[in-house]
Amino acid sequence: MTEREWVREILKPRLADALPSGLTLQEEQRLPYAFEIPSYSLAGSEGAVRSPKTATKSYAIDLLIGERTGAKSWNPRVAVEVKLRINTHTVITYSQKAADHRGVSPYLRYGMLAVGFATLPGRLLRHGSHFDFMICSGTGLRDSEVRKLADLVHQEVEASRRLQAVLYESSKQKTTLLHRSLRLDYEA
Repeated sequence: MTEREWVREILKPRLADALPSGLTLQEEQRLPYAFEIPSYSLAGSEGAVRSPKTATKSYAIDLLIGERTGAKSWNPRVAVEVKLRINTHTVITYSQKAADHRGVSPYLRYGMLAVGFATLPGRLLRHGSHFDFMICSGTGLRDSEVRKLADLVHQEVEASRRLQAVLYESSKQKTTLLHRSLRLDYEA
């Protein structure tokens, strides 16, 4: 089974049942990671800068949890990259992808789901510096794993909302502390 099939057939249906309404689950959704200005228009003899020409660059995300914010609008909240095999190169690449996406959507929460692992691989812990969460599961996704992932997604959606409020409503939000706590769950 490929990662795409695993997301479509196992993860998405199971997680959809565990999440509240108002959240959307989109597989292989392309999300911008760069917003570029390749050129500018000039106006008048002084050469004043006018409207810039813009371009976006996008990466596909294995599973993107979004939130509807209006009839025709939504915000990306949580990105989940699903990997059946993990090597150091994969971890470094996807960790950088998380950082790139946050350059455009700074409130986006980003994580990796390592499928078929009993514990998180050391290379994921060592090189996944831009992930907000890392979680492992068996290939069948047991009910307890679905509950743990759904709980984690709830927390990350709330963190995304709070970050967005602080970033874009700073006159209303008088933030005096930011603390990124560390939670580790151990095998029983």
